[in-house]
Amino acid sequence: MDDKLEKIADTLVKNFIKEMNGWELFCNEIDKSDLHYLEIDKKQKEYVKNIFDKYCTQKDRKYGRPNCISYGVDGTFIYNETEKIIKIEQANKNRMLVYTQNEDDKFMYIILKKNNNWLIDSKKVYGRKVNDKWDNTYL
Repeated sequence: MDDKLEKIADTLVKNFIKEMNGWELFCNEIDKSDLHYLEIDKKQKEYVKNIFDKYCTQKDRKYGRPNCISYGVDGTFIYNETEKIIKIEQANKNRMLVYTQNEDDKFMYIILKKNNNWLIDSKKVYGRKVNDKWDNTYL
């Protein structure tokens, strides 16, 4: 893999993780507000949809973000600075795999080239179930 592609993948995943962490912080703060729960839900969905529009492929994600809102609370954020990139592979000319790891889990982000742009398509987690294999998880 050439350095340019590796840098693209590295930057894409790091920025996505950083912005998703910002969204989780936002969700925790707005939960403390006096806004009606429907307004809170609307603001949370708008925020995360903007992140997905910027970093992810456009596809139906019925049970995951940005349609379904789920996030961690302080100390248990899903996205945080402890998730580090450990390896980047080019699977083919239009697909890269970015492996990350935090204190507890290993992840694989699948990145696809769509209309000359690299975007995150999906995410997998390793060994969460009883097996030692990559299983789908929500972005």
